[in-house]
Amino acid sequence: MKGAHASASIALLAFVFVSGCATISGGTSEVLDLKSTPSGAKATINDGREYTTPTSFEVSRGEKVKIVVEKAGYKPATVYLDRKFRGWAAIGGNILWLLPGVLVDGMTGSWWELNEKSIHVILEPLESAPREAKEQYQRAIEEERRIKAEEEKRKQEEMK
Repeated sequence: MKGAHASASIALLAFVFVSGCATISGGTSEVLDLKSTPSGAKATINDGREYTTPTSFEVSRGEKVKIVVEKAGYKPATVYLDRKFRGWAAIGGNILWLLPGVLVDGMTGSWWELNEKSIHVILEPLESAPREAKEQYQRAIEEERRIKAEEEKRKQEEMK
């Protein structure tokens, strides 16, 4: 009987020391959606992974993310994603586990989350690009402005 209690105690201690609330509730990575105008651009992540847009991929919550988007005939674009602190998940949820959980969340990066979950990169055509590419660029910029204006209006209405 002592052996069973000892095993259960060891398992409980191991669980406490290798888990943090943010790690459990959100994991150590998240999925990022990336599109570009025009589509079919090469996206290179700072860790060396390459994708073709549109795409989705996992990124570590603990790392800052840099994405370079390139396509022949267009100027390359670089996107830097910022992180924000997941206070409730990281600190509030760790009240039960105290220091071990906070340490685990800090070491795994689980107490962070990206500010953006979906990115749309509009590539600017080179001067030598065909007229159609330049027109597509202008339409995409106008659409992006319209969407942002609608989001701003919705946020202001929610604050009323």
